[in-house]
Amino acid sequence: MPRRPVIPRPRPPRCGDGIVQSDWGEACEPTMSNDPNCTADCRLPGACGDGKVDPGELCDYGTLLNKGDYGTCNSNCTWAPYCGDGVTNGPEQCDLGKVLNTGEYGGCTSTCRLGPHCGDGVLNGAEECDDGLANASATSQCTAACKKYKGNVG
Repeated sequence: MPRRPVIPRPRPPRCGDGIVQSDWGEACEPTMSNDPNCTADCRLPGACGDGKVDPGELCDYGTLLNKGDYGTCNSNCTWAPYCGDGVTNGPEQCDLGKVLNTGEYGGCTSTCRLGPHCGDGVLNGAEECDDGLANASATSQCTAACKKYKGNVG
């Protein structure tokens, strides 16, 4: 059988290929001798994506890392969702904002986990009892509000 010729596949656009690909986020090409200020990630200094927080930017980890993943930076150099932004997202159980995530009873901790609360199975705060998920069940002496039943139960 005759061999089929191997046709090389074109390489995808990339920084350093000698062509400024603005639709791929490049602002310049470090391989072009006419642009000595171009960074290794095809950005001009002072631009979002250059890896340095410049005026108007909240964060900047560089083009390759500004992906908007939880707790990192968006491609427009604003913060992606994170614990303390006041919006429950990602792995968070709660998020009241950086100032209010104090871990107080019924609130949220600084790591965006639920603080002590009625139903957690631990007696805390003004609770009279706390049977966790069993609160207010036929087997519990505790109401859904973590108060002891008064009088006859059942």
